[in-house]
Amino acid sequence: MVMFQEVAIIKGKPSTSAKFSISRANKSGLLSGPITWETTGSGESLVVTAKATMKETGERIDVSVSLAEAKADGWTSNSKYRTMPEQMLRWRSATRLINLFMPEVLLGLGVKEEMETIKPARVQVEDAPVTNVVAELNEQITAQQMPVVVQDAEPSPAPAADIADPF
Repeated sequence: MVMFQEVAIIKGKPSTSAKFSISRANKSGLLSGPITWETTGSGESLVVTAKATMKETGERIDVSVSLAEAKADGWTSNSKYRTMPEQMLRWRSATRLINLFMPEVLLGLGVKEEMETIKPARVQVEDAPVTNVVAELNEQITAQQMPVVVQDAEPSPAPAADIADPF
């Protein structure tokens, strides 16, 4: 039920909140403790680092995100970067850490705070022949079908005249 409350469709893709993603990572059993953060700098030089320790290997993992990166990537179009920049950078650093080191936690599910700021890229498609995939598959199936052979069978005996039709 929690998942239904946390999933939203953003730009045509299912997404969840950073808060939910962090919760899933902390409860996944992959970490020896919860994700923590370290903040350095302030104002324009603000940097937040998400940290955790992998349970299986003991490896210390961390990911840093800066306010300068947020501005360069256009994330600050979200007004929350002006009112609570450290919190937004915490969420970004944690979700990046999850996606880099524990992608199985989200299984490809996007994060709402990230999806809201992504601008769709225009893809240049090279001139290629347009094909009808369904028609091609049908042709391949038809070409591979074996002819059906009907074997001669002995005729079945006629029903006995003394048996009444039950229907």
